[in-house]
Amino acid sequence: MNKVLLLTKVMLKSSSTFNNNTKAANRKKTKSSATGIIVMLLVLGLCVCVPFTIIMSTMSSLLAEYEVADSLLYVVLPVANIAIVVISIFSVVSTFFFSQDNEQLLAMPLKPLEILLSRFLISLLSSYLMVFMFIAPIFIGYGIGMHADILFYLIAIIDIIMIPVIPLALILLISVLVFQTSNFIKHKDLLTYIMTGLILIMAFGLNIVIQNGMRSIETNPDAFVEALQALRTSMGETLVKFMPNAFFALQSLVGANLGSRLIYLLLFVVLSVGVLALVILVSSPIYFRTIRGSSERGGKTKHVSEANVLASSKHRSSFKSQVITEWRLIIRSPTYFMNLVFVSFIFPVIFFISFGMGANNGEEGGIMSFIPKFQASNYTPSNALGFMLFFAGLIFFASMTMISSTAISRMGKSASFVKYIPSSTLNIITAKIFWGVACSEVTAILTMGILAALGIVPILDCLVLLIATFPVFVLINYLAIFIDAKRPKLEWLNETQAVKNNTNGVIYMFGTWAVAIIFAGIGFIFMNLNVPYSGYIVGLIFFIIGSIGVYFMVRYLKKHENTFFDRLA
Repeated sequence: MNKVLLLTKVMLKSSSTFNNNTKAANRKKTKSSATGIIVMLLVLGLCVCVPFTIIMSTMSSLLAEYEVADSLLYVVLPVANIAIVVISIFSVVSTFFFSQDNEQLLAMPLKPLEILLSRFLISLLSSYLMVFMFIAPIFIGYGIGMHADILFYLIAIIDIIMIPVIPLALILLISVLVFQTSNFIKHKDLLTYIMTGLILIMAFGLNIVIQNGMRSIETNPDAFVEALQALRTSMGETLVKFMPNAFFALQSLVGANLGSRLIYLLLFVVLSVGVLALVILVSSPIYFRTIRGSSERGGKTKHVSEANVLASSKHRSSFKSQVITEWRLIIRSPTYFMNLVFVSFIFPVIFFISFGMGANNGEEGGIMSFIPKFQASNYTPSNALGFMLFFAGLIFFASMTMISSTAISRMGKSASFVKYIPSSTLNIITAKIFWGVACSEVTAILTMGILAALGIVPILDCLVLLIATFPVFVLINYLAIFIDAKRPKLEWLNETQAVKNNTNGVIYMFGTWAVAIIFAGIGFIFMNLNVPYSGYIVGLIFFIIGSIGVYFMVRYLKKHENTFFDRLA
């Protein structure tokens, strides 16, 4: 067991954000990284968990009047449980089969059982973040709405700890059997796209269910209660058949009496431990045979013609070659493409779908009746307040892409090679942020194009916004790569860790929001002055400020030509 815990600790250190640069790491930096993670979790709680908890508390209080509040748990918990299962599939497959250190671990004096247990603990810790986002707010909100006693929360804590154990164990068993009998392990790119698609479909479905549910409980509570009771019956049967973990957790919280609740809790713990032990014993020998050679990739051999060779070897400028190379490095990996490029386009799509559904549900006539009201308001971009709102929205969408904030970290242990490229530091940095700026600008163009096509925003206002945001996009991407160059995460086991476990992306996101707040403060000044066409004036000021910022960043890069990459030793 000591080897398992030690191996788990080593894996956590190598995969966590603590290990930004092992050579330069010290206690002070470790404390700083820990503080950053705590702040990140607090922000996550405020942005995701608190609103979800408030919604659950409000709905529980309203449904308590009809004495059907516990039915809410029977409906919401299975949905959240399914979400955790789907997300955990990707986590388990990535952790157990696609880690780059599998071959090294097999060569060490470690038993397959020890490697398997360590991997499982890593996956379990990762799943607790999902439980913290989806399950904990359900229990806490229900407890607050029902004025539950302290025992309810104590039982809820144990349930939260045990809920992901059975799903993870079963996912592990199925994954081991599937990968042992098929060639899927050599096609992780395809699996990544499939898992991402499932997660997106579930996110859209969950968004629709929540919006429709909130509208129903406000407009027709009696019909909503009847539908909820019907769902409880069907969900209860489903829980017994397919989700024993959720069933026992529910019964331990809303059982008929204290004795039955404690019995269900004990059965839940015993069942979870038993299933985990059985799965580990069965999977251990199979897992050993499966991961041998798992670092290899499948795929067909690509035959390159002489014309292709000549086309790829023709003379290009140094900057153009670096831009093309950077794009190829991004699109060659589904993990990079999904987290760096695709995410910047999916957020506006989600926003417009949610906005359209909210407008259609809000009143008769839907979104078409909303457009003339908006045009008659003071929130158009020609007004300072409207310009600030649209500008902040575009900056928010731009903060979702981490191309520039992970550009150096994604180079990994070969990052020091950048110091020997026969090109200026300015060219190298600009080439690396090129696609970050491009994705931000394309997302802005698509967003404003849709708004212009719907007639919500005039074309002239769209052009002013796009012109004003461009130098700001360049500036924040320069700042992003500056952060990554000064504190790169160069040691990672897989591509997911280089992106998702990199606090530089989070720092960039929060920093971008801070920039948006600063610009908003400037806009408020002109809003209170009641200047005609104040939005255009604010746009001009934003353009000038962004351009000045870019100018000083370029000056800085030229001045520190020989020292900018000193951290990449």
